[in-house]
Amino acid sequence: FSGENGSVKEPGMIVIDNSVENEFSQDCIGRISASFDTDSLRKSVFIIINNDPFSICVFINNYKVYLEDLNIIYYNPSQIEKSCILSNSNFHNAYFSKSIEHFIQRVKRKKVADEKYKNVTPFFVYYMISLYVSFTSNIIKALDSVNEFLMKRFSVKSCSLQQLSHRLQQINYLTFNIIEKKLVVKRLIGVLLFDILLGIGCFIVISQWTSSFELHYYFQVTTKGIATKVQELLNWLSGAPAGLKLNQPLSETLASFFSYHVYLWTMYVGVASPLLQVMTKLFVSIGLFGVSLQIALLADFLSLGLIHIHTFYIYAARLHMLQVSLLGSQWRGFRGRKWNPLKEREDSRSEHRQRPLIKAFSAFGFTFVLFLMPTTTVYYCVFVVLRVLLLSIQGLFSLFLWALNSNPIYILVLHVFGSQHLKGNLHFELLTNEDQIQESPLELRLTVKSSSITDSVKSSYCSTLFPSMPKLDFVYICNSLIYADKLL
Repeated sequence: FSGENGSVKEPGMIVIDNSVENEFSQDCIGRISASFDTDSLRKSVFIIINNDPFSICVFINNYKVYLEDLNIIYYNPSQIEKSCILSNSNFHNAYFSKSIEHFIQRVKRKKVADEKYKNVTPFFVYYMISLYVSFTSNIIKALDSVNEFLMKRFSVKSCSLQQLSHRLQQINYLTFNIIEKKLVVKRLIGVLLFDILLGIGCFIVISQWTSSFELHYYFQVTTKGIATKVQELLNWLSGAPAGLKLNQPLSETLASFFSYHVYLWTMYVGVASPLLQVMTKLFVSIGLFGVSLQIALLADFLSLGLIHIHTFYIYAARLHMLQVSLLGSQWRGFRGRKWNPLKEREDSRSEHRQRPLIKAFSAFGFTFVLFLMPTTTVYYCVFVVLRVLLLSIQGLFSLFLWALNSNPIYILVLHVFGSQHLKGNLHFELLTNEDQIQESPLELRLTVKSSSITDSVKSSYCSTLFPSMPKLDFVYICNSLIYADKLL
């Protein structure tokens, strides 16, 4: 609105609220105090409507505002009250954003106050919830500690422990916020229900078609079959694989070394058979709490059944890294250079009488390592391929877990049925004729339309509840494959 002298002032807003009592006149149907950041914009607004003849008079602090300086907006309060993402909309204009935000708060204020009054949690229930959350928080810390220990000591992580910790965090958040009608809470409830329904379905299918004893038997047979195939692969490598001429003594030594580890692994599987049988029973029954826990436990079964492949890869990678570093050091010694670890650069050696002898030994060491490297490289390449296949399967399991833990199925269902909870795009329609704009208020109709699926999913996303999509670090993978200084 403008001042009496035509000077433009900062924009204000008038919201007609029928719940406000009329204190001054029977014709005054609305009175609000606009609460903005500055005290200069706190206005007492009166709106007077005369029926005969029909006219509208607006007074702000007892000063009349001309009609051509007004904007009248017609809106449906139910559209704003039912929208769950309207307050998350982004507006580019600062004044417009502040006015719209204040307008939405004024419309929703009475409804939010009524809901808070109805949803008062009794003290005893709140105390029991606090005890439950405190207990589960300690469990989450214990699970994270075990995972950190496994990562530091054995460079592995348990998917089942990680998934159980994440699920407890989601339940803790839901325990405190289930009363609130936020879109994040509703999406989280949809994620949990979808996961549990799939888990119950898998439990019914497994119970009807097989049993935990049969699954345990299949696991043992599969593990022994994999060990047999690995032994056959080692026997093939100890000869002349694909017609390659390898160093026969070194190849037989490496094959015997890895064959002994295969034998140890088959003995370990036989000794741990009772424990594996208990884990198989747990795999079947844990489906009642969600199919994601079953997938995480299946990923741990895979890692446990193929741990000898991971061990072979570590041995071959360390041997390959040692040979690459030896080739580099001997090549630098032959050229009269040396590596300075403090400055992380190559320095030249000082001139002395033993330099020809150093070059001779460097040339001998370089030649010795170079002729042995094809044999170790073949073993390294074979075990790298097996490790990459294992990581690919584990990556698929991680992708399935991410999809189950953050699926937007609730948002998709609301979009299919055209729910008003996902309406968040504001649209203004001009009602005043262009010829009457100079003489009458500018009349607009405000409608709230549905947001896109992408905006709805972003509005219902929370980084602490829904994990981010797993990504591949191609630079790390390439360095690990070529130099083997870091393990996959």
